[in-house]
Parts: sequence; C-alpha cells; structure tokens
Amino acid sequence: MELARRGWDAAANARTLMEDAGIYWRLHVRMGEVPEEIVALTKELGSCGIAIGSHGLTAAQSLFLGSVAYKVVHLGKLPVLIVR
Repeated sequence: MELARRGWDAAANARTLMEDAGIYWRLHVRMGEVPEEIVALTKELGSCGIAIGSHGLTAAQSLFLGSVAYKVVHLGKLPVLIVR
C-alpha cells in the first residue's frame, strides 16, 4: 500500500494537469527495474506506443548515469516518443 500511495503522491502535478485538460489517464505503480517494468506494462496493456519524459542528459551523461528513456527505446518493440 505504501508503494501505491507514494506513486499517487509523486504523480499529483501530472494528474492535476491532465484532469484540467480533460485528458483520460490511469496510474500504474510497479516495483522493479524501471525500463523493464515500463516495457512489460506496455505489453500487458496492449499499448501501441510509449510516451516518456527525458531529463535532457547529454550522450556522455547518459552513458555514465544511464537513461530510463534510452533503455526503454532499446528494450521496447513499440514506437517511443521522448518528451523533453
């Protein structure tokens, strides 16, 4: 229950923006390695694409720090829209 509450709290700003814009949304909270869980969830939901945010790391920063968006692009078989 703690994980679900933290996910709900972390998404508060995004939820408000989407609700104000009349955008339908669902929140999914999962445990595990983030890129792998995102890709697994898209398969379970039968998604046709993935939209994911980016912190705007340079290529060198991504190499050393890792990038969830980069890993999702390479793990997934779906089109990925990276929003910066």
